[in-house]
Amino acid sequence: MTPFLPARAQAIALVTLLAASTAGAHWLRYDVIENAALALGCDAGRGDGLCHMRTGMVWLFNHGVFGGLALLASVLNLWRPSVRQTALALIASAFGLALYNTAVSALASAFIVMAFARPGAAPERLSKALPQAN
Repeated sequence: MTPFLPARAQAIALVTLLAASTAGAHWLRYDVIENAALALGCDAGRGDGLCHMRTGMVWLFNHGVFGGLALLASVLNLWRPSVRQTALALIASAFGLALYNTAVSALASAFIVMAFARPGAAPERLSKALPQAN
């Protein structure tokens, strides 16, 4: 069996998604969550969209949602590799690594790498063509 490898266009899409999610996560961390002026304004009662996003992101990383989602997606991807699960695992682990869920997200990243080393699923037409043993 051959290892799970996405096609060239899929690999380019995965790298683009990873870069965009890393950039978005860093924007959230440094311009929304750690911005002192925004934090003081939100704490003083400013109720715009950035304050709500900041509150939601703080709640999500305090409860380990990014790391947990990254770990769940990467384990599922290790079990049954697919491009969609790889994309979800990459996005969640990028957010988890940038937004303070580093330990679990690092483990998820290792599982993502391991998924590329495991054999891919056998094509369905080949498994149907093989004779069944009684």
